[in-house]
Amino acid sequence: MLSRRMLMMIMFCAVCVAACATTELMAVWKDEAYQAQPKRVLVIAIFKNQTARRMIEDEFRNHLKYGGTDAATGYEIFPGNEIPTKETVVEVIKARGFDALLLSRLIDTRTERRTVPGSAGYAPANYAVPIRGYYGSGYSSVYSSSYQVDDRFATVETNLYDAATEKLVWTATSDTWMAEADHKLDKTFVGKVMDSLRKQKLVP
Repeated sequence: MLSRRMLMMIMFCAVCVAACATTELMAVWKDEAYQAQPKRVLVIAIFKNQTARRMIEDEFRNHLKYGGTDAATGYEIFPGNEIPTKETVVEVIKARGFDALLLSRLIDTRTERRTVPGSAGYAPANYAVPIRGYYGSGYSSVYSSSYQVDDRFATVETNLYDAATEKLVWTATSDTWMAEADHKLDKTFVGKVMDSLRKQKLVP
C-alpha cells in the first residue's frame, strides 16, 4: 500500500505540474509611433540579488543575439553592486552607440496561502499477499488530508527605451510564481517578455 508520505509527494508534484505556467504578462503597452527595431541594446536588470541580476541580463542578451540583435549586459559595463544613476546610463548609451535600453526591475513581492484539498483513492495491495488474501483485499483505500502551502510571487516591470529620444516605447508588467529553480524562473520570465517583444515586432 502507498505510504501517506509518498501519496502527499505525488499530489504535490501534480499541483506543481498543473501550475507550470509560472510567468504571466499582466499589462503590455507599446508606443505605436515607434516602428524601429533596435540594432544594439543595453540590458540592465535592477535586482538586489546579484546572481538573479546576472542570470536575467545574460538570458535577455542571449535571446537578443540569437535573433540577430547585438546586446550587452549591465553587469559587464557597470561592475559591482551599485545601481548606476540615470545620468550615467544615458552617458554610456550614447558614448558606446547603443540605440535602446531594455530595463527590468523588481517592483513587488508577495506571498499567497492556498489550501490543497485532501483526496480519497485506492492503492493496490502488496504483491506478496497470497491469492486468497489478494482477492479479499486487492485494493486498499487511502486518504490524504488537506494542507496549506505558501506561494511566492514576484512582479517585474520591463521597459524598452529609445536611446535617441530617451522615451519609453514599450513596457510590460509580469507576475512570476516562484515555484521552480532560479535558472528555470529566469528562462520562463525572459522567454515570456521576449515573446511579447517579438509579437510587437520590436525585435526579430
